[in-house]
Amino acid sequence: CSACSQEFHSGTTLAGCRECDFDLCETCLAAAIRKHRITRTLSGVKDVLGSAPPAVTAAFDIAKVATSAGFGMARATCTGVGSASETVTGGSNPFSFAMRIATKAIDVSETITHGFQDVTRTVSVGSISGAHKGMHLAGVPDGKLSEVLKPTREALEVFNTLFRLLPEVRPNVPLREILFRMHELHMLQDNEPLAEAGEAFRMPREADRYLNMACAAFGREALVGMGSISPQDRPRLLDDRAAIMHVVPGMQVAPEHVDLGFIRSTFNPGYYIGVSPEDRCLVVAVRGTFGIGDILTDLSCEWQDGAHSGMLKSAERIASKVSPHLTELVKKHPGFGILTTGHSLGAGVAAMLAHELHMSGFPAVRCWAFAPPAIWELNMARSDYSSRLITSVILEDDVVPRLCLGSVRNMSAALNYMDAASDETPPSMAEVRQRAMTNPVLYPPGRLILIREHVAKVVTTECFGEILLRPALVEDHMPWRYRAEMTAILPTQVRLAAQPATPAVPCRPAAPAVAYIRPAATTTLRDPRL
Repeated sequence: CSACSQEFHSGTTLAGCRECDFDLCETCLAAAIRKHRITRTLSGVKDVLGSAPPAVTAAFDIAKVATSAGFGMARATCTGVGSASETVTGGSNPFSFAMRIATKAIDVSETITHGFQDVTRTVSVGSISGAHKGMHLAGVPDGKLSEVLKPTREALEVFNTLFRLLPEVRPNVPLREILFRMHELHMLQDNEPLAEAGEAFRMPREADRYLNMACAAFGREALVGMGSISPQDRPRLLDDRAAIMHVVPGMQVAPEHVDLGFIRSTFNPGYYIGVSPEDRCLVVAVRGTFGIGDILTDLSCEWQDGAHSGMLKSAERIASKVSPHLTELVKKHPGFGILTTGHSLGAGVAAMLAHELHMSGFPAVRCWAFAPPAIWELNMARSDYSSRLITSVILEDDVVPRLCLGSVRNMSAALNYMDAASDETPPSMAEVRQRAMTNPVLYPPGRLILIREHVAKVVTTECFGEILLRPALVEDHMPWRYRAEMTAILPTQVRLAAQPATPAVPCRPAAPAVAYIRPAATTTLRDPRL
């Protein structure tokens, strides 16, 4: 026996490996099996302990909200009953006094309960983390559950992050008052808009093809909904790969290069890799928000190295997946560059992916991003390196390129600042920007092409530093709006190029100044335009 060195008579059955000349007797084999089972059990316990802290934290957060709701209902009941009794008797009475005492007791009880919950959560999470660390130091290996529970752990961490950030971006005022403040801020923004001056940009013909590549990443069913695939063509396009090659003529896509499944984990958006001989490039198109995992990726909006943390993690994960395939394709197609593209979430991940691939040494990397989110801090977003690598196309009042945690905080601060301002001397938008909207924000990447009123121009990065409260801020983000605008703008450019130059005429007159009006607290909202 190779383990205990005991000798056995010829003909005795041993377990082991003949090629390695390794043999185990029955006793040592049973001991090895027991050790393996114990190790597997301990690995499973370690995996569960590693994923438990986010789950415990989420459970305590939910319990804390439920407790606050319960105490709030009790407080509202006592206050309402006490007020009703004062109305009946025409003034203060012993019963209303007792209700006020009960309300104070409820406040004290809520504070004590929340403190007890916080201490219990800290002790529980600390104990679980300590046990996990102890097992790691003891040499217990990770088990198979580690990878299975990883998406759940990531989703819970995102949930806990959002739960912590919620009080920072939620004004503690009734919804009706928030709507009035937003209407006032909308009027101020219209009167003092951010400068969008820039030089005219002639959209290249291939931009429409790049947009089709980005939209194709949404898959067959979404392309049918967008109108890119007609009902007559749908039956013969059996899968996403066939749909991609139908929408982008000439594109070559191998089955193993399509990863567009609907059920996905956090930080793992869908994508496909294609070869476009017409454009002499290898294409990596990343899908936009399409499921719960993608939504959690969008909402994982904390800063990490000056970037959107959720999209940075997604880009790193996709880069590790596509790099081996791209290495093979570069060898098969010498002289081809690499194009990354996408819409919305896909655009943000594609921009960061282009950076990752460029830093990894891939040749001629470039990115066309449509409706990209705010993903980088200002210096990185507007740098010459970023402008050479990435071209971002943004339509009208699209909210996503202007949306980040900092801009939401700024919006909340602006609403609170306007509420605290005097009615006689309302603030200007410049004052609101200077004194209230001071949180650092992220920006869309690269050279920014803004399309407004069917005219494309290169604009500065700074003009996307705040959310514009406009009627079409969500509609302008949809992929079919970008497709319609691209279809309209390219023929217009051809016609304009064929005609002699004429003085520019604005498409519509400038909006007249609107008076700053603060509605009274008792005003009934009757005008449907509000």
